[in-house]
Amino acid sequence: MLKINKTKLLGFYKLTRVRTIMDFYPFLVIFGILSTRTYINLLSIVVSVSILLLLIGSFIINDIEDSEDDAKDPKKVNRNPISAGIISKKEGYLFYIATNVVALLPLLFINNQIFLVGTLAAIIGYVYSCLPLRLKSRPIVDILSHGFFLAGVQVIMYALLPDNLTDSRTLIVFVGLYLFSMGGDLYNEVRDWKVDREVGLKNSASFLGFNLARYVSYLFYIVGVLLITIASILIVFKIN
Repeated sequence: MLKINKTKLLGFYKLTRVRTIMDFYPFLVIFGILSTRTYINLLSIVVSVSILLLLIGSFIINDIEDSEDDAKDPKKVNRNPISAGIISKKEGYLFYIATNVVALLPLLFINNQIFLVGTLAAIIGYVYSCLPLRLKSRPIVDILSHGFFLAGVQVIMYALLPDNLTDSRTLIVFVGLYLFSMGGDLYNEVRDWKVDREVGLKNSASFLGFNLARYVSYLFYIVGVLLITIASILIVFKIN
């Protein structure tokens, strides 16, 4: 039986990594809504909440699967509540499943397309972190999958809302967010270079090398921001 106390509740909160997610989630919502000309109504609010929960789910499963590696990193051992021994892996998995169920079920009442895309995002978020595929350990595939389920898919979900408008400017925002997310993943791989080498993780940074990976991450950031800025200007000023 699951015993809940203040320490465990705090552990579940830390497992959501919501503070980290809030560093980029508002921008996904703003540019997703802007690029698809989404009206703020009940349906768009439901999608926005579902997106947040799907992001939380992907971070939960990542911390679960990385708990043993994080236990070897003095900077992460206490941040990850599973590595710190506050929450068990079983409790983490139950929390992960519940989060995804709450995220996906409301999408069924909007349309099947949004539900299927949300489900695809959840699946990729899972296989990104988990064996046997563990996409995060596969060079190039890691940053491509990261860009999709943590940035690109959100634009698609807004685009599938009834009566929304998509055009070339939507595509530019999609690509810009995708590249920015790829840059974030590569930057994190450079940040975790030492620990990843110790645990034998083969990712894009190990394929490119430390310095080149760092420069490529900056390039992705710059091009991503540039594309998003251009598309936003075109949309706001109604330039075709």
